[in-house]
Amino acid sequence: MTDAHKAEVDMVISCGIAPSETIELMAKQVGGPEHLGFISDDCKNYLRSKRTITMRLGDTGGVLEYLQKKQAEDPNFYYAIQVDEEDLITNIFWSDAKMIVQRLFARAFSGCMYDHEDEEEFIDAWNKMIVKYSLQNNDWLQRMFQLRKKWVLVYGQETFCADMSTTQRSESMNNVIKKYVSYKTNLFEFFEHFERLLKDRRYKESRADFSTSQSSPNLSFPVQILKHASTVYISKFFELFQAELGKAHDCNLEICNEKDTMLEFKVASYGK
Repeated sequence: MTDAHKAEVDMVISCGIAPSETIELMAKQVGGPEHLGFISDDCKNYLRSKRTITMRLGDTGGVLEYLQKKQAEDPNFYYAIQVDEEDLITNIFWSDAKMIVQRLFARAFSGCMYDHEDEEEFIDAWNKMIVKYSLQNNDWLQRMFQLRKKWVLVYGQETFCADMSTTQRSESMNNVIKKYVSYKTNLFEFFEHFERLLKDRRYKESRADFSTSQSSPNLSFPVQILKHASTVYISKFFELFQAELGKAHDCNLEICNEKDTMLEFKVASYGK
């Protein structure tokens, strides 16, 4: 195998494509396996040799080399590794500049939402957050501030809300990660595929933001609440809201009990 062949194999496998499928893809590109310039055993030997080098470095050495390379490419990249007495990794933390900013902003945003007991404190914290992260022209945050009485805790102190917890977010993230890695993925490969996951998600977020700014969602029926929602939500969340609104209108009301001026209704979807 030539260096060009090896580079192409590395590139395709880094995209999550299996070795056998990699060879099939490369063969189609050149008009058949007879034009590849190598056979499948050559590819298998190359990958086996590469894994042997990684194993020789060990999990700690291989991951450390990867993280050091990332830090050399991005001075704002940060990592920390904790190992046990046998030099086996127990914990890893890493973050690039964008992840750090997002985490800090998420913490500040959460603080604005939950940590203040009067309106003046909230508004002061909100303005400081906007200035700190240079978000004065962010349309979404401007809309969120206009709707603050609907989601900021300080405005809902007179409203009872039962405490709720959910694992939906972590379960959703686990499902996303499973699309990029499997139980066969070693630690070093996990880092490579996780980086691919980040790039894919950031690209989809940018594409969704652009799509929202350039187009308006289709309304299933032209009522005012949907028109308003289309100006507040990005397309994905608007579609969820529109679906739930449709379900709310597809309901049957039955009077179950009537006592003096009080009426008790049963609400259920049609046919259920």
